[in-house]
Amino acid sequence: MEKETFGSIIRNARIRLCLNHSDVVKNLNRSTSSVTLWEQGKTLPSDTTLVEGIAKNLRLDPKALLAVYRQEVQDQFQAKSKGHGHEKANAFSALILKRRKDLGLQRKETAAKVEVSRDILRMWEIGRRYPKSNEQVERLAKALSLPVETLLNKLPTPAQPSLPVAEIDRTPITTEAAKFLVRTLEAVGGEMPLDMCVHLLKKHSQNNR
Repeated sequence: MEKETFGSIIRNARIRLCLNHSDVVKNLNRSTSSVTLWEQGKTLPSDTTLVEGIAKNLRLDPKALLAVYRQEVQDQFQAKSKGHGHEKANAFSALILKRRKDLGLQRKETAAKVEVSRDILRMWEIGRRYPKSNEQVERLAKALSLPVETLLNKLPTPAQPSLPVAEIDRTPITTEAAKFLVRTLEAVGGEMPLDMCVHLLKKHSQNNR
């Protein structure tokens, strides 16, 4: 059975209730063309508040719809991030996982030595997250009996802004755009490349002028 998407869920609910596209975005300050794009899976609503409003209009469980929405936001984020430092990311993750196993170390005891949670170490080992400071890298290197330089060389290079600095500085950012970015970051687990953050801030500000 094919997994339901955010678009298919709201489309099926709209049809079941015999509603028009305009009913889906009633009191939400969005156009019917937005509904079409959501249902076709081409875009997603801009924030969780909007998703909650859609759920209310379609008599859907807001928590369930938000769960699907957040998963798709995260999937899109990961898809867009894929390829950035991907080979290095794999090299870093593969190295620390293999080294820990070669030394016969448990993830829990290794995490304790690095002063991070077991879940964080697991994220590093599967390439979902990476150390945020040189201190973490140093503790990890010590725990795995590896040269610090070896780990630093395997870490993926952080994303750089894809927009010229001058262009970024000239773009007015609204308070609502900043709040939207915070909500989006929460939806994807708290991390997002800088260039994507800038893009989202610009887009939200421009769409709400």
